[in-house]
Amino acid sequence: MDHESIKRSTEAILREYGIEVPSHLPGIEQIGEVEPKSSAEIARRALVLSYFIGLAFGASADTLVEKIKRYDLWNSLSPLETKLLSSKSISDEQQAKISLLCESIQAFAWCLNLVEMDNFRHCDDDLASNFPLDAEPRDFISLSKRRPISEIQKQADLLYRLHWYSRQARLTGKSAQVNEGVIENRRRAIDWTYGTAKNWDDISLDT
Repeated sequence: MDHESIKRSTEAILREYGIEVPSHLPGIEQIGEVEPKSSAEIARRALVLSYFIGLAFGASADTLVEKIKRYDLWNSLSPLETKLLSSKSISDEQQAKISLLCESIQAFAWCLNLVEMDNFRHCDDDLASNFPLDAEPRDFISLSKRRPISEIQKQADLLYRLHWYSRQARLTGKSAQVNEGVIENRRRAIDWTYGTAKNWDDISLDT
C-alpha cells in the first residue's frame, strides 16, 4: 500500500473509536525511503532498554553496566544512555522519562511477534518475561523474527496520528482516549524500527 492509502486506512480506524485527526497531516515515509532495522538489532535494543530502565526503579548504575557488558550489549547503548549510566545522579524528570521506556519495550516485543499491542492501554504486566534477562541472550537475538515491514509501517502511521491527537488534547485542555507518554514512547520504538533515523537518540517525534 502507498502511504496515502495507509493514511486513509488509519483515519478510518481512528474514526471507529471516535477519534478525528486532520486530513492535512502528511503520510509517513514510504518503505523505499527508510532503512528498517533487522530482527537482531531490534532484539538487542529491547534488551538494552530492559536493563537501562532499571535506573528509574532504584537499580544501581554500576550493576546495570556490569550486566550490559557481561551480555555483550554495551555497544548497543545510545550515547545518551551511556552518559546517564555514567552520571552520579539523575533528576526526577529523567527518571520519569526512563520509566516510560517500558512502552518502547512493548513496541519492540510487538515487532518481534512476542506480544500484541493495544495502544489504548499501558504495557503488559508480564512484559519482562518475554526477554532473557540475567541470562545469555545470544540465541534469543539470533532466533528473533521481525514482523513484516508492511505491518510496522501501518503501526508507524497509526502511532503518528495518535501522537498528534494526544498532544493536541493536552495543548487544548481536553481529555484523550490514549496516554501521550505511552504513544510517544511506542512511536519512538516503531519509527526507529521502521528506519526513519539511524540512531535512537535522533528519532524525531514531531507531530
